Amino acid sequence: MSAIGTGWLILLNLFVYREPTGERGNKPIGKVFTEMLSVLTDFRFIVMIVIYSGFWIMYFQIYDSVLWYLTEKVDMTPFNRVVNQILSLFVSNPDWKYEAEHVTAMNAGAIILLQLLVSGIVRKTKALPTMIVGIALGSVGMGMLAIAPMPGFFYSPCSYLPSGR
Repeated sequence: MSAIGTGWLILLNLFVYREPTGERGNKPIGKVFTEMLSVLTDFRFIVMIVIYSGFWIMYFQIYDSVLWYLTEKVDMTPFNRVVNQILSLFVSNPDWKYEAEHVTAMNAGAIILLQLLVSGIVRKTKALPTMIVGIALGSVGMGMLAIAPMPGFFYSPCSYLPSGR
């Protein structure tokens, strides 16, 4: 599906997209670097970069450190038992085991399922405060994992809401 979507976008770009006509900037390279450095003196911009960096660092931990943490520290036996009991209604002798790869699928599923709900809740709030609250909720979820490495905490709603949007 991803390859089809990517191929479709490439075709759209090749045959539909046209570069806008207009004046090209012919600034000297020194002026370009001076303007780039002037951006770094904007305190609000730097704070925004730090906040966004914190969000992305936490977001990528779901795909890096959390997978290792699940494999090494969380005993998924109770969760596997429950899933196998449910599967036994449909299949005889199921032997399903939760693997670290399931985290990425569950995270994507939670994002898809919760997107409309969370977007509706934060519809009238500004992006930056919403993102800060989302980062705080994600931190609470990660903290819950650190305090008690149990499947119940592993699947807490806070561990799936890193962005808030």
